Amino acid sequence: MSLLGVIGFARQLFRLHGDSAHPVGAGRLGASIIATRQADIPLRISRLEGEEMALLSQLQQPASPSTRSVHALFILQQNRIEAAAQALRSLGEDPTELRQLAQQLEASRFKQDRPATREELKRAKRLQQDLLALISSRLVRAGMLAKDAQREAKIAYREASQQVLNARPWNTVSTHFDYRGQRYDCTMVPAAQMKLGDTDIFPIPYRGQGVCCESTRETAHAANLWTSEIKAQSGETLFKGVRHAILSPYALEKGSIARREGAQNRACEVVAAALFARPELLDNALTGEVVPLQLVSTSLVTGGFWNEKDMLDDQVAAWNALSSERPLELTLMDATGQPRTVRILLEVAAFNFGVNELALKFQLGHAQADAYNAAALQQLLGTDLRVEAEPQGWVGAYLAREPKPDNANRVWWLSRQLKAIWAAKAHRHDGGEPYKAAQRAALLAYEIGAVPCWNCKSGKDRTGMLDAELKREAVALHQGGGLAAPGARLESDEQQLLQQILLYGGNGEVQAYNTGASGNKVMKELPALNLSYQARVGNREVWDQAQGLSGLVKS
Repeated sequence: MSLLGVIGFARQLFRLHGDSAHPVGAGRLGASIIATRQADIPLRISRLEGEEMALLSQLQQPASPSTRSVHALFILQQNRIEAAAQALRSLGEDPTELRQLAQQLEASRFKQDRPATREELKRAKRLQQDLLALISSRLVRAGMLAKDAQREAKIAYREASQQVLNARPWNTVSTHFDYRGQRYDCTMVPAAQMKLGDTDIFPIPYRGQGVCCESTRETAHAANLWTSEIKAQSGETLFKGVRHAILSPYALEKGSIARREGAQNRACEVVAAALFARPELLDNALTGEVVPLQLVSTSLVTGGFWNEKDMLDDQVAAWNALSSERPLELTLMDATGQPRTVRILLEVAAFNFGVNELALKFQLGHAQADAYNAAALQQLLGTDLRVEAEPQGWVGAYLAREPKPDNANRVWWLSRQLKAIWAAKAHRHDGGEPYKAAQRAALLAYEIGAVPCWNCKSGKDRTGMLDAELKREAVALHQGGGLAAPGARLESDEQQLLQQILLYGGNGEVQAYNTGASGNKVMKELPALNLSYQARVGNREVWDQAQGLSGLVKS
């Protein structure tokens, strides 16, 4: 692939903009975007980069721009061209013409947005392949064997893409939606914005930047680390926890000291984020008090085989290492920028529930995961896991403190449901609700005052779906609904609530920070292997919007 070929292709990428568009999966949403632009009646929602777009929606909240729009595609391709230019420079090659191409594309960026056509999506997918071919051809021209050049091009491009994504400002994501006449506010705070005053709480500062899920060799920081919170209109917090990518820096050699220590360093940052999510505990810790902290870690990877088995082992080993230190000592920065040693009596109940097709259709990974789950359940609920048994463990100790009746009732029912799921091994099957066990473990953690933490490999797709299911149940409970039975079919208004959260819960923005494009890879169609997501969402238009451009990214 010559440079002229790439430039010519990139310039053609959006040349169909003026043609009659045939939106992909846009339906009425795509039509409303175009109609709103023509009518110029703005309903505004703040977006990732501060831009405001005027759009219509059939739901109760102004719609965000189509995740499959030409603007979204344009941003993704600009990122890729920038990454390719950076990769060329890292290899000692001249990136000038690619940088000029990026500038020309930016200067010619059109103002009107619309859903991308199938042809534009197809071209976008091909651009990355052509950029890799360009980098490889430069290396061959410099004397490298073709096979080696292809390998080095992929490595250089992947590292450059990671650097491009990490170097951008990672800001707090604030979104909201209405449901049954009430407003709900969702806030996602990235590690880069976990500050006391103007100072990062972490001793190795983020400086406003990020660590995306592609940072698989990162040992100083946790990857894709955020707090996630949803509040009612009254200001009441309905749920709050910490989400992240797998703790294992799995691109490092298996069993190496660097990989083990990197996982522990990442775990330390998750603990720091958990303290940040509990300001009263953080204040006490910074004044020298030894503070108790219970974490319920709910991982969503599929163990048993392949790399995710080793990643899960790394993560649980890191939690065990930190929990064995009594107390665990961490260095955090106070509001004046001074380092403080905080001491924590850390306890971690480490679960893993596989939620993808491999786990729920092919039954992979459950033996490994359930060995960890059995121990975590005993920490949380005691050794007697019969459904009818009174909760013991952390839950029993909490109930002994006589919490408010409503809270005690939720704790009792969540405990009972989690034990019933475990007894029936229902977590090993879809059963109409892939996240039933993971959701109840995290909700139960929050209700008893522990900090729920959840993750998958990347911290954006499976993690994002659990985030949505947690917020859905929290809102339903706030509106007076009882705790849904595991696997219960969502009624029409309950589906609408899930749709609102998928569109306006903040997960699309988190995905864009990590890949350059909004979109959840969980939303995919696999004939004969489909899980129950489509039935739970209940709206093809929302499904397509939540899926976004995830098919064009690999991380």
